Amino acid sequence: MPLKATSFRCTARRGGMTSDPRRSFQVLVAEHVEGCSMFGLIWVVVARTRLAFRRFMPTNLLLDAIHTRRGLKWGVPAMLFAVPYGLGALLCFGMAEGGAPGWLNLVGLLFTWNALKFVVAGPATLLRLARVRTQEARARRASAGAREADEDLGLGTPVGRSVDSASVELVR
Repeated sequence: MPLKATSFRCTARRGGMTSDPRRSFQVLVAEHVEGCSMFGLIWVVVARTRLAFRRFMPTNLLLDAIHTRRGLKWGVPAMLFAVPYGLGALLCFGMAEGGAPGWLNLVGLLFTWNALKFVVAGPATLLRLARVRTQEARARRASAGAREADEDLGLGTPVGRSVDSASVELVR
C-alpha cells in the first residue's frame, strides 16, 4: 500500500529552496515515496520470481535435496552433474557463434550458471557434512558420558530409557 504524504504541508523556503508553493515539501516527499514504491514493486517481483525458480526448477530442487542432512553425502557425486551442463554450455555458445540464433547465448549462460552451482555445492556439502558429523559425535560422547556417570552412581538407566540393542542403534 503506497504511503500518503498529505500530512507534510510546509513549503521548502530555507536552505536555498525556492519559495514556490507548488514545490512544497509535500511534493518532494510524494516523489520520494513514489520512488520507494517502485523499488518495492521491483523487490517483490524479484523475490517472487526467485521463489518460483527455487520451487520448480530441477537443479534447485536437486540442490535443496542435497543440502538436507540425508543428502549431504551426495554433494561430491552431484558435482558430476556439472559436466553435462558444461558441455551443453559449450554446445550452445558454439552454435550461437556459428550463426545460430543469439538466444542460445542465454541458454548457454543458464547452463554455465547451473554447472557452477553444482561445482560449488560439492565442497560446500562436504564441509557441512564434516561439521554435522563432528556435532553428532560430540553429542554421542556426551550422551555416553552421562550414561556412564549414571551407572557409576548406581542410578541405572534414566527414566524412559531401556538399554537394549534397538535403543543403542537409535543413538548411533
